[in-house]
Amino acid sequence: MGGDMTERNKPVQAHVGYDVIIRMAIANLRFKGFRSAITLTGVVIGIGSIYFLISFGIGVQQLVQGQVIGNQSINTVDISPSNSAIISLSQDNMDQIGAVSNVNDLTGVYMLASQVTLDGSSVDLVAYGVQNTYMKLSNLTIEAGAALSESGEDEIIINTSLLEALGVREFKTVIGKDIKVKLVIQDKTVEKDMNVIGVVNSGAGSEIFVSQNVFRDAGVENYTQAKAVVDDRERVSDVRRSIESMGYETTSPIDTLDQINEVFRVFNIVLIGLGSTGMVIAILGMINTLTVSLLERTREIALMITIGARPKDMKRLFTVEAMILSGFGGVIGILVATLGGLSVDLFLNRMASGRGVTESFTIFAISPLLILGTLVFIIGMGAAVSYLPARRAAKIDPMKALRQE
Repeated sequence: MGGDMTERNKPVQAHVGYDVIIRMAIANLRFKGFRSAITLTGVVIGIGSIYFLISFGIGVQQLVQGQVIGNQSINTVDISPSNSAIISLSQDNMDQIGAVSNVNDLTGVYMLASQVTLDGSSVDLVAYGVQNTYMKLSNLTIEAGAALSESGEDEIIINTSLLEALGVREFKTVIGKDIKVKLVIQDKTVEKDMNVIGVVNSGAGSEIFVSQNVFRDAGVENYTQAKAVVDDRERVSDVRRSIESMGYETTSPIDTLDQINEVFRVFNIVLIGLGSTGMVIAILGMINTLTVSLLERTREIALMITIGARPKDMKRLFTVEAMILSGFGGVIGILVATLGGLSVDLFLNRMASGRGVTESFTIFAISPLLILGTLVFIIGMGAAVSYLPARRAAKIDPMKALRQE
């Protein structure tokens, strides 16, 4: 009989759905509006500062990569003889290099000292004998005119640095003009009148680009350098080793890319460290909010357990509250940081435009993967921060709590 009475007095525990828990969490956050707003502000500042600095680091990294690598294919390998007196880039040797596994394409380039005369002014420079394949694979942006044709022995492309050395500011004005080229080839000088068909930005000193036939007709047999195209970035190292075993020296844009990434890896760690200060403050604010909320709601939790709610439901309630705070704060923080980055980019581009820079740029990266990763991080952090308060809520003894109240 006594056992039956005990069973009847024991509360029947019922499952509380997540929809109910979410509504309760939102209601409590709204009820303690000022405290929730303070905590939310801390999360916004913390996650916003981290996102802002990481976005800045990635944006600057991409900008530097774009300026250094340009439009070069990172699947290329530049080849030069380690000792030109012993090893040369003859056509036979080029055929051997072209037969290396994973080499899709191969093009050679001639390079000699030269001099050009335009409108009575002369400049010493470097002349390149190239094919269009080489120009497409190199960091050469056409500013005016067109590329070399396949049979254009009298065509020439000049770079912006040469025009600046000659005092020419309007690049289009030289298109169609004749220019006198003087090539110094094997102790003899070859002079030739050529027609300017294009202007490129090669990012170097004064340079001209002409058809390879000009060099071949002048008796130049061996290439100065070569550029190989590898079919897979993962195979670049293997191709380089194979070519170097033949006695050649190789370089690749991947070398520069790896160096840039290494520098910015450290740079980004420093930025994350700086942004983490705000995150620590936000975490402490969340811990304080949840702990105070637990102390204030001890009686409420005891009553809910008494009428049938399970301890794990109380644990989930605090976890959901923390995840709502962190998730909502994360979204606002990312939005604020993104708007701040866009504003800085707009300001810097206007300043640069006022100083004659026509090409727009950005120093803040907007990455869906970064946004998703940041949200997952802050929501996970919210769940972790709620662990202790939620665990304490689940362990509340309702009878003891009610007696103390």
